[in-house]
Amino acid sequence: MGIRSIKKHFLILAHLFALVLFAAHSVHAQSRGAIDTTLGTLASNYYAINTTVTGSVQVVMQLPDGRILGAGSCATGFGIGSCAYQWTAAGAPDPSFGVGGVSLAIVANISGSTAFSSVVGMVRRADGSILVSGPCATGLCVAQLTASGAYDTSFGLNGISQLGTPTSITVTTSNAGPLVLLPDGRVLFSGLCRTSSDHYMCLARLNPNGFFDASFGSSNWALATIVLGSSRGGPPITLLPDGRFLTAATCGGGTEATSTTCVSRWLSSGTLQYTYNIDVPGAIESPQALRVFGSQATVAEYSVNSTRPFGDQLRAFASRFDIYAVPGGVDDAYGAAYPNGGIAGPINIDSLANGTTVSGTVLRDGSALFAGSCNAGAAVVVFCTMKLASNGTLDVSYGVGGRYEYAGYALFENKFSFAETNNDKLLIVGTCADARPCVLRINLGPSTASACNMDLDGDGIVNATTDGLILIRAALGFKGTAVTTGALGSAATRTFWPQIQDYLFDQCGMSVSVN
Repeated sequence: MGIRSIKKHFLILAHLFALVLFAAHSVHAQSRGAIDTTLGTLASNYYAINTTVTGSVQVVMQLPDGRILGAGSCATGFGIGSCAYQWTAAGAPDPSFGVGGVSLAIVANISGSTAFSSVVGMVRRADGSILVSGPCATGLCVAQLTASGAYDTSFGLNGISQLGTPTSITVTTSNAGPLVLLPDGRVLFSGLCRTSSDHYMCLARLNPNGFFDASFGSSNWALATIVLGSSRGGPPITLLPDGRFLTAATCGGGTEATSTTCVSRWLSSGTLQYTYNIDVPGAIESPQALRVFGSQATVAEYSVNSTRPFGDQLRAFASRFDIYAVPGGVDDAYGAAYPNGGIAGPINIDSLANGTTVSGTVLRDGSALFAGSCNAGAAVVVFCTMKLASNGTLDVSYGVGGRYEYAGYALFENKFSFAETNNDKLLIVGTCADARPCVLRINLGPSTASACNMDLDGDGIVNATTDGLILIRAALGFKGTAVTTGALGSAATRTFWPQIQDYLFDQCGMSVSVN
């Protein structure tokens, strides 16, 4: 059975079952992986749902005041396209946003479009404005909305930037993907462009006003040939603190024998610098998320092997690798599923090897979490998750031996998305019963991620004349020895700018100067 058939079968099977008793939720409410019953109500089965439109949520974040912001493909009374959604902290549609908590950002109305046919990206600026990407009649578009969901007319043409598609290839269809906000206000766009014979990663960079940054790529675009695999949109993309960035895509070939994951390192100019492969023998790899940790990165994926029994064809796996080594290589201390290590899994999301992995993410502590369906082929197919610890082994403190099944819950989409909150919870988004966009929140428990503190040079002391000076210099855009000279304690353990740069970027979320 092919990849698309598997997903179609999964979507047909997926449906919402009877409500789980509130008492059962109360008993398990704080266990790691359990549903957070403070979002939504018993009547909503503890989802945040918008019932005024049909569609999906494909990217999500929790705002500082607890409200939830998401975006996805949708069908509204005004057209089909890409929507932004907002819910209150309690999980009700936010009436202060758009119309009933929904804003139609991009109208697609492309022949064959449905509420589930497009892929959407989203980022939020510090001033509250929201960027949403998606396909449109001219190819690919990015819209900017105000914090209330109205078009920001200072961006593009009346709030929309029509990117079109690259002129160097004959694009037959295209789809959007992730957006990444750069420290200077520019935005990286990751899309998927299909021709009659190939599939391309199509990358662009927009200036803060929404128009192309002509210094990026060639004729406004950077391209790389990829294999479609099971991806519907642009590949995962993540920034490096020096201004370069990484992408991950299915490459090598479209068969289980030839497919690999290609992790590409790009210069900030959009020039491809280096690509190396992560391979699961006998499977098509599908990268879902990529996250940087200092000089290493972790990628969460699923692999497809159609020769295995139904219910065991899509398995989760993750890999950790060196970003800057040439050639880049996996970290042998991670996972060790194969002779040289570096890969955790592939492993079935169901302990009975009867589940389908749909999506994965990398959490801020380096662990990887996957979501999908369990009990494949049974009368009751349920939503389920699985978690790998930061070393690539099953996190046995999560759920039951690293897995959690949600009796009475079905959350379905071709791709789930995730967002960690600041109170040790995780948002998971997709589509609920009656094809409604919805958000589920689970309890993760305390994170083991390193916390940001002001001891920037790592000498164990917070000192105004060292750490304070480093922070001021970095905030002003200095880099290299201009940051560190005369500003390091005698016992400093971070003595070079790249070490401090990584710490500010990875642990403190600070926008540091890029090269």
